[in-house]
Amino acid sequence: MKGEKTILNDDPETKSQQSPILDAFKLYAAELTARHDRHERLVRISRDVTTESKRSIFHLHSLKPEDYEVGIPTVEKRLKVLADIPLKKAASELQTGTMLNIPIVRVLTPAVEEMAEAFCFLHYLKTSSTTEMPTWNDLQNMLTYNEKEDSETSPSLIIRPLDFMLGVLDYTGELMRMCINKSSSSDTEICFTIRTVMQQLYLGFLGLRYHRELNKKMPTFKQSLQKVEDTCYDLKLRNHRG
Repeated sequence: MKGEKTILNDDPETKSQQSPILDAFKLYAAELTARHDRHERLVRISRDVTTESKRSIFHLHSLKPEDYEVGIPTVEKRLKVLADIPLKKAASELQTGTMLNIPIVRVLTPAVEEMAEAFCFLHYLKTSSTTEMPTWNDLQNMLTYNEKEDSETSPSLIIRPLDFMLGVLDYTGELMRMCINKSSSSDTEICFTIRTVMQQLYLGFLGLRYHRELNKKMPTFKQSLQKVEDTCYDLKLRNHRG
């Protein structure tokens, strides 16, 4: 009849033709819901790891040289816990279903950057080395989990080398802060060690300036290096006058 609108037909034959489409959309809905829930879990993990890594960095800054023997192992344990619990859960999430793709992996970028920053800063305080620093592989090995000895493949959280390098750039900011803090103490020699490390890192990063995200952080790194060099210059003048 005129004016009548039929949206769904009650005819059994029509229903049977519609059911494959409806069934398909039910699967799509379930997949999208699962994907969203997993994404939210990864976001929470990323926030927790970022927060705890920041706390670890703050704790390292608060240490005095005489506290290193106790304080450094404490931070090592914190980072190990982050690797073994929340980041291990993230590795499991990324190995489930169809979640292994760049947009999802990048949810963890802030966490990986912050952890790499804490990882590098911790290593420097342990060694005070001007010639070596932790590598991407060192952090990657920390995030590779051997579930069973007879397992052919080990679950791991595959981190992007770019994320690690972004964390290294952030680490230079922590070196600058440490240099400024130490310049007013009796332990000023570390300022010159920090200057050497940052100069070497800056030369290294100049060869990597092909990536947009690295380029964004390079001006901040340059400013930090300038502050460290100015601080060392002032210390030299102060010592000369003294």
